[in-house]
Amino acid sequence: MALSALPLWRTLAILFMIFMISSVASSTDEPVRLELSESFSFDHTSPLDTSLATTTVKKGSRCNRITNNICPGIFAKKGTQFLQCCKKNCRNVFTDRNHCGVCGNKKVHPAAFDANNCGKCGKKCQPGLECLFGICGYA
Repeated sequence: MALSALPLWRTLAILFMIFMISSVASSTDEPVRLELSESFSFDHTSPLDTSLATTTVKKGSRCNRITNNICPGIFAKKGTQFLQCCKKNCRNVFTDRNHCGVCGNKKVHPAAFDANNCGKCGKKCQPGLECLFGICGYA
Protein backbone atom coordinates (compact mmCIF):
# COMPACT_ATOMS: atom_id res chain seq x y z
CA MET A 1 0.00 0.00 0.00
CA ALA A 2 1.48 3.35 -1.02
CA LEU A 3 1.59 6.33 1.34
CA SER A 4 -0.68 8.29 -1.03
CA ALA A 5 -3.50 5.75 -0.47
CA LEU A 6 -3.42 6.24 3.33
CA PRO A 7 -5.46 8.97 5.00
CA LEU A 8 -3.52 12.15 5.72
CA TRP A 9 -3.47 11.64 9.50
CA ARG A 10 -1.98 8.14 9.15
CA THR A 11 0.69 9.40 6.75
CA LEU A 12 1.62 12.14 9.20
CA ALA A 13 1.66 9.66 12.08
CA ILE A 14 4.00 7.33 10.17
CA LEU A 15 6.33 10.19 9.24
CA PHE A 16 6.33 11.41 12.84
CA MET A 17 7.25 7.92 14.13
CA ILE A 18 10.07 7.63 11.57
CA PHE A 19 11.38 11.03 12.66
CA MET A 20 11.24 10.11 16.36
CA ILE A 21 12.99 6.77 15.82
CA SER A 22 15.76 8.39 13.78
CA SER A 23 16.30 11.13 16.38
CA VAL A 24 16.52 8.57 19.21
CA ALA A 25 18.95 6.45 17.19
CA SER A 26 21.21 9.43 16.46
CA SER A 27 21.23 10.56 20.10
CA THR A 28 22.50 7.16 21.30
CA ASP A 29 25.65 7.09 19.16
CA GLU A 30 27.90 7.35 22.20
CA PRO A 31 27.04 5.45 25.38
CA VAL A 32 26.40 7.80 28.28
CA ARG A 33 27.92 6.66 31.54
CA LEU A 34 26.39 8.46 34.49
CA GLU A 35 27.95 8.19 37.90
CA LEU A 36 25.78 10.59 39.81
CA SER A 37 27.30 9.82 43.19
CA GLU A 38 30.38 11.92 42.39
CA SER A 39 30.12 15.68 42.36
CA PHE A 40 32.66 18.29 41.33
CA SER A 41 33.55 21.42 43.30
CA PHE A 42 35.08 24.13 41.16
CA ASP A 43 38.45 25.59 42.17
CA HIS A 44 37.25 29.12 41.42
CA THR A 45 34.50 30.88 39.57
CA SER A 46 34.64 34.23 37.89
CA PRO A 47 32.28 36.88 39.29
CA LEU A 48 31.50 37.79 35.68
CA ASP A 49 30.47 34.24 34.79
CA THR A 50 26.71 34.14 35.28
CA SER A 51 26.34 30.79 33.52
CA LEU A 52 27.11 28.85 36.70
CA ALA A 53 24.30 28.91 39.20
CA THR A 54 26.31 26.93 41.71
CA THR A 55 29.89 25.91 42.37
CA THR A 56 29.07 22.20 42.55
CA VAL A 57 28.07 20.07 39.57
CA LYS A 58 27.30 16.35 39.63
CA LYS A 59 29.19 14.14 37.22
CA GLY A 60 27.10 13.56 34.13
CA SER A 61 25.03 16.73 34.61
CA ARG A 62 23.34 17.95 31.45
CA CYS A 63 24.91 20.97 29.78
CA ASN A 64 22.88 24.02 28.85
CA ARG A 65 21.37 23.03 25.49
CA ILE A 66 21.66 26.51 24.00
CA THR A 67 25.08 27.67 25.21
CA ASN A 68 26.69 24.39 26.40
CA ASN A 69 28.24 26.23 29.31
CA ILE A 70 27.48 24.49 32.60
CA CYS A 71 31.13 23.41 32.72
CA PRO A 72 33.04 25.25 29.96
CA GLY A 73 36.62 24.23 30.70
CA ILE A 74 36.61 24.56 34.48
CA PHE A 75 39.28 23.09 36.73
CA ALA A 76 37.99 21.17 39.75
CA LYS A 77 39.39 19.28 42.75
CA LYS A 78 42.59 21.34 43.04
CA GLY A 79 43.45 21.16 39.35
CA THR A 80 43.29 17.36 39.04
CA GLN A 81 40.11 17.46 36.96
CA PHE A 82 39.13 19.53 33.92
CA LEU A 83 35.41 19.67 33.16
CA GLN A 84 34.02 20.26 29.68
CA CYS A 85 30.67 19.73 27.99
CA CYS A 86 31.05 16.64 25.84
CA LYS A 87 28.05 15.25 23.96
CA LYS A 88 25.69 17.35 26.14
CA ASN A 89 27.13 16.01 29.43
CA CYS A 90 29.68 17.39 31.86
CA ARG A 91 32.83 15.24 31.68
CA ASN A 92 36.23 15.17 33.36
CA VAL A 93 38.37 15.01 30.22
CA PHE A 94 41.59 14.27 32.14
CA THR A 95 40.44 10.79 33.17
CA ASP A 96 37.59 9.91 30.78
CA ARG A 97 38.82 7.18 28.41
CA ASN A 98 36.44 8.34 25.69
CA HIS A 99 37.98 11.80 25.49
CA CYS A 100 41.66 11.40 26.49
CA GLY A 101 42.42 14.99 27.54
CA VAL A 102 40.23 16.80 25.02
CA CYS A 103 36.51 16.54 24.49
CA GLY A 104 35.84 14.22 21.57
CA ASN A 105 39.50 13.21 21.16
CA LYS A 106 39.09 9.77 19.67
CA LYS A 107 42.48 8.15 19.47
CA VAL A 108 43.87 7.15 16.09
CA HIS A 109 45.99 4.33 17.51
CA PRO A 110 44.40 1.62 19.62
CA ALA A 111 45.27 1.81 23.34
CA ALA A 112 46.74 -1.69 23.13
CA PHE A 113 49.71 -0.46 21.06
CA ASP A 114 50.02 3.32 21.74
CA ALA A 115 53.11 4.12 23.86
CA ASN A 116 51.55 7.40 25.12
CA ASN A 117 48.24 5.79 26.07
CA CYS A 118 49.16 2.17 26.79
CA GLY A 119 46.07 0.32 27.97
CA LYS A 120 44.32 3.50 29.08
CA CYS A 121 44.35 7.23 28.51
CA GLY A 122 47.53 8.97 29.68
CA LYS A 123 49.51 5.86 30.70
CA LYS A 124 52.97 6.33 29.16
CA CYS A 125 55.53 3.59 28.87
CA GLN A 126 59.03 4.15 30.22
CA PRO A 127 61.73 4.92 27.63
CA GLY A 128 62.81 1.75 25.83
CA LEU A 129 59.65 -0.19 26.67
CA GLU A 130 57.17 -0.96 23.93
CA CYS A 131 53.42 -1.07 24.44
CA LEU A 132 52.00 -4.45 23.44
CA PHE A 133 48.48 -5.63 24.21
CA GLY A 134 47.97 -2.63 26.53
CA ILE A 135 50.95 -3.53 28.75
CA CYS A 136 54.27 -1.68 28.82
CA GLY A 137 57.19 -4.04 28.16
CA TYR A 138 55.01 -7.08 27.48
CA ALA A 139 57.30 -10.06 26.89
